Amino acid sequence: METAKKRTGKEKQQVLFAAAVAVLFAVLLARAFFSMPLDDELCYIASLKRYLQGDRFLLDDWHPPTQLNTWPLFQLVRWIPGFQINILQARIVYLGVHFASGIIIWRLLKDRKGILWMVFVYLCFAPYNITALSYNTMSIASFFILTAYCLSRRQWRRRDYMLSGFLLCLSMFSNPYLFLVYLVYLAVCAVMRCRKKEQEGLFSCGGIVWVTLGALVLGGIFLISLIGKGSIDEYLYNVKMIFSDAEHQANPFVKLVRSQWQVFRVYWRCSVALICVYAVTILKRKTLNEKWKTCLFGISVIFTVYAVLRFAFIYGSIANNLTMVPFFYLGVAVFLLAVCGKTDGAHRIKTYFWALAFGYLFAVCNFLGTNTEILSMSAMFVIPSGITILMLCEYRSLSGKEEKPYIQSIFTYGAIAAFAFCVFWLRLFFTWFDAPLGELDTRMTQGPCKGIYTTAEHAGEYQELLSAIDLCGITSQDKVLFLPISALPLVYSDGEIAVPYVTRFEVNSAELIGYYESHPDKVPTKIVITDCENGEYFGEEEKTAAYFLERGYAEQAVTDEVVMLVR
Repeated sequence: METAKKRTGKEKQQVLFAAAVAVLFAVLLARAFFSMPLDDELCYIASLKRYLQGDRFLLDDWHPPTQLNTWPLFQLVRWIPGFQINILQARIVYLGVHFASGIIIWRLLKDRKGILWMVFVYLCFAPYNITALSYNTMSIASFFILTAYCLSRRQWRRRDYMLSGFLLCLSMFSNPYLFLVYLVYLAVCAVMRCRKKEQEGLFSCGGIVWVTLGALVLGGIFLISLIGKGSIDEYLYNVKMIFSDAEHQANPFVKLVRSQWQVFRVYWRCSVALICVYAVTILKRKTLNEKWKTCLFGISVIFTVYAVLRFAFIYGSIANNLTMVPFFYLGVAVFLLAVCGKTDGAHRIKTYFWALAFGYLFAVCNFLGTNTEILSMSAMFVIPSGITILMLCEYRSLSGKEEKPYIQSIFTYGAIAAFAFCVFWLRLFFTWFDAPLGELDTRMTQGPCKGIYTTAEHAGEYQELLSAIDLCGITSQDKVLFLPISALPLVYSDGEIAVPYVTRFEVNSAELIGYYESHPDKVPTKIVITDCENGEYFGEEEKTAAYFLERGYAEQAVTDEVVMLVR
């Protein structure tokens, strides 16, 4: 009888969970119709389009961020005849994949305290509020699933190790610097072995072989797919050019140090307060009683919530990314409070701390691979922040039994509720380089952004650019270069994408010329310069145009702002 009641209770919870997920999906689906996409979002579609047109991985594309993470997507859509996708469709596909990954995480950890809060935060969050399958979102999803899978294993078998390696390799397609996670994993296993710690679970030396084999399965498929596409010399030259990307040049060690400094500098108020809590906890670790723990926990929560609210509503930068970091500090505080003093049953929190640490390393790896540094890195903290939610709920069930437990509950659930509210609010109302949501009242009716609402000004600029491209008469037989290099015209036009990268902050004429001299099959038949003043252009665009004009291209005025060079 009692078992039947428990089963009924679980079934009700599952129904409520499914209903809540459906409502949230509907709300975020409605939100997908608003906010003009910039090159960030369009370049993911342009990257996929170029490979569907026949471009070769590691040979025709010199853009590091989208170079590898497009490959898994390409394998899925290459078999769909006449596949085409616009921004709205891409956003809907992203929501489907994102919610599927969230449900997987919930299924893996559904018996854990706080899992619903964690999944809610994960489902509501999108880096920069850009809802697209990108190197950011795909790395977060795959690494989060990997983290949840590792936490859910009670007994490790060969297939568990192999699947973990497979998921890690999948994450590395979005950020190759995640190879550092693998190296740290090897180091932890080696240290445990040297210290003669009992080795079982993920950090078993015997499991290293199977984790590696799992990673090599996916990596091997990728390498096999490259065979016959080009010569070894071609691969060596183009890989060298990919790593020579001017926008991502920096000493890895210097960036590693700078990543730690920037986390401290941006969040210095929270950092100083929580570091003081860490110090007191460690110094008093043998005599720490419940009263002290409650006090230190309360201080940690207050400064963490302050930091979250400050970056959500006051700081004014990329708010939804920056709100992710403070909860990591709180997670460290919870771990120290759980293991210091007399707290029984803290084994699960110790396990969570490994997930917290590797989540932090995941964020650091993003810093090494990006040129936007803390603005991008902060978004990766959604994983350690999610783990912190689990730690908070677990800590609440362990502590506060002797010293006013209701205070622990207020601090715990108050912090989680404040964090979840900020994430949800920003997911709805934060717009990435567009006007506030209430001002997005003009619907675009043409091109890759069809169906999206933006301001009348942005819609007018968008339509003006599309009309100018239409006047160029670009057909599927043309190979086209747009200057400045921008994803929108590449996605909209029918021409073959003939550029070394689908988006760029600034034109580099020397790099462009080098690309065409090493890729004669990519020399454009039409060069469209879209940033002219009364038919004149300057700077790097002028240098690039001069190179082609010397080779017999003819200049044609399309509009006062657009000039075309035709071979």
